Amino acid sequence: MAMLLFMDATKAENRGDYQEAVIAYENALCEVNKSRFHGHLKIKIMEKLKLLQTVRTYERDQAFVRKDDSWIN
Repeated sequence: MAMLLFMDATKAENRGDYQEAVIAYENALCEVNKSRFHGHLKIKIMEKLKLLQTVRTYERDQAFVRKDDSWIN
């Protein structure tokens, strides 16, 4: 189950739907935490979540446009 959620999250990430990817990765992480046998997958999911947080922050920061010496959204 965790691997299927991970694959769905990866597909959403590749489509550029980062919000859906974050939700799917978090669901996969919950499933991984229920099992002791997916240590490598848990690390991989946590790395992906950290990366997506950085991407979403970058996209949010790029939403600002400089116009007439002032920052507007």
